[in-house]
Amino acid sequence: MDLRQLRYFIKVIECGNITRASEALHIAQPAISQQMRNLEQDMDMQLLERSVHGVVPTAAGRTLYRHAVELLRQADGTGNCCARTPSFRKARFRSGCRRVRRGCWRSRWRGPSAAVIRG
Repeated sequence: MDLRQLRYFIKVIECGNITRASEALHIAQPAISQQMRNLEQDMDMQLLERSVHGVVPTAAGRTLYRHAVELLRQADGTGNCCARTPSFRKARFRSGCRRVRRGCWRSRWRGPSAAVIRG
């Protein structure tokens, strides 16, 4: 589960329809549907009751909705708070694996690397 999925989930609940939510988010409807299926799989429970008339949250979906709204409010507030801090420098975190020589993953692999890129 990630914040993007929670934002989509909230919009789907508020619109009552995946198509209307996709239009409001300016994202293709199949992408929103897939993210809702992924979220349900991650949570291992049905969050939405689907019908030809739209979607309605299940009991678990209503609980997730309440928590998601609060979580996103806090996440947005944290970002805004940090942005107002004069000494705050935005940074991106990048991680990955470094290859020593082409084709030598097993014998020369040095492990994962991580770097913070200031920008």
